[in-house]
Amino acid sequence: MTRLHNSIPVSIIGAGKVGSTFALLLHRSGYPIVSVISKSKKSAKRLARRVQCKVFSDSLSALSTETRFLLLTSPEETLAELIRKIGAISHIHYRGLFCAHVSGSETSDVFMPLKKRGAVPFSLHPIQTFPKNISPAEQAAKMPGITYGFEGPQSALPFARRIVRNLQGSIIVVPKEKKILYHIACVFASNYPLVMLGAAEQLFLSLHTKVQRRHVRPLVEASIENAFQLGALKALTGPAVRGSLDTIRNHIRTLKKINPHYVEVYRQSGLLAVQLARKSGRLSPRRCKTIENVFQKT
Repeated sequence: MTRLHNSIPVSIIGAGKVGSTFALLLHRSGYPIVSVISKSKKSAKRLARRVQCKVFSDSLSALSTETRFLLLTSPEETLAELIRKIGAISHIHYRGLFCAHVSGSETSDVFMPLKKRGAVPFSLHPIQTFPKNISPAEQAAKMPGITYGFEGPQSALPFARRIVRNLQGSIIVVPKEKKILYHIACVFASNYPLVMLGAAEQLFLSLHTKVQRRHVRPLVEASIENAFQLGALKALTGPAVRGSLDTIRNHIRTLKKINPHYVEVYRQSGLLAVQLARKSGRLSPRRCKTIENVFQKT
């Protein structure tokens, strides 16, 4: 990554996977990291060393007075209380202080205690997954080219654009009232395909044969590639879209015997597939109704 000359001092709160990744990216982009705060002093120290930061602590009181960009990467459930505590720190220069969190569901309104003191708040959510079993360096390598969801006042947007540009990403503006819907879409895109793959793995185990992930990888990759090339509505295949009624009935009957917990997942996924097929014009309303009845009544 090309090192850019940026002089805005940054403080990071949260030294977990997300905080460590952002700290590494900002440091490599030339932003001076002036303090790292985390619940664990050990993790704060480890991250501080990686980004050549001298100030690290498990106490908010150690936040550097030089801070002009405060980035919170703590869990969203802790943000409100954390921000309340930050607002009680007397030595921080709040006026003109840019402050952001990376939560996908919380809005910039959570920063109200700091906004009242002159800070410029926004949320900047990376549309990327952060699994626990890879290192911050490996995670950082997956970040260039991703998109960040920005939500906040117009006055913060130029600054956020600069940050994202330096991180080699792109930005989309998310309306505050649609932030939760945006996050739901991200959950559907990131988490639920893995749930489905996990279910597939378990069903393959029921075959009592050596079916491994690599055997279905071409199927999964082709499906995803087709979805991005054609759009999900056009790429969708399977018995629900074809209207293979006997196959659907047999699937449901078999699942009831093998793993009843998957029956409702299969039903609801199939019903959604039918709705998508209708929306794309591939199934008539009458045919959709017939297929839906099979899913609901078998």
